[in-house]
Amino acid sequence: MQSIFGSRFISLKTDFEWPPGSCDLNTCDYYAWPCMKNNVFKGRTFSDTHDGTVELKSAVEKEILSMNSPENRQKIYNVCTRSFIERLKMVQLVNGKTFAKIKSDLKKHLNE
Repeated sequence: MQSIFGSRFISLKTDFEWPPGSCDLNTCDYYAWPCMKNNVFKGRTFSDTHDGTVELKSAVEKEILSMNSPENRQKIYNVCTRSFIERLKMVQLVNGKTFAKIKSDLKKHLNE
């Protein structure tokens, strides 16, 4: 694969390693879920009862369907693609560390 794709090939056995299990590069973690959560909870609260759980489940299902509509699908794809490319650049700049690890290291350094 590397002989075909050269430096564009990303894996654990190349010069540009893919950060294993990086939540910073998971579009569900950094875009889809926060977006959905904001829309589901916008101006609403759900009780801890069975009815509240049913209502929350229904609201999440409705939001998923909305995100999958043709007009939203292209918008989400464009946002995720741009953001993913920027996040890849950031991960490369920090040598594969997770953003949370960098934040933690920075706090330790500032407190010294």
